[in-house]
Amino acid sequence: MDRVEVQAQDLDGGWLTYTITQNQPLLIKTAMEQLKWQFPDRRVRAIDENGRLVDFLA
Repeated sequence: MDRVEVQAQDLDGGWLTYTITQNQPLLIKTAMEQLKWQFPDRRVRAIDENGRLVDFLA
């Protein structure tokens, strides 16, 4: 199964991985919402193993 990295953008514009999950929509959504709750002022994204954008929260 493919893996997806859930990342938050730091204050310098770089992306830091906080969670790695399976490529299943519900798991990705839950992980992204949890990270957005932790960092409400930061952008959150999910990328696949090839670096392609899967989902994004501004």
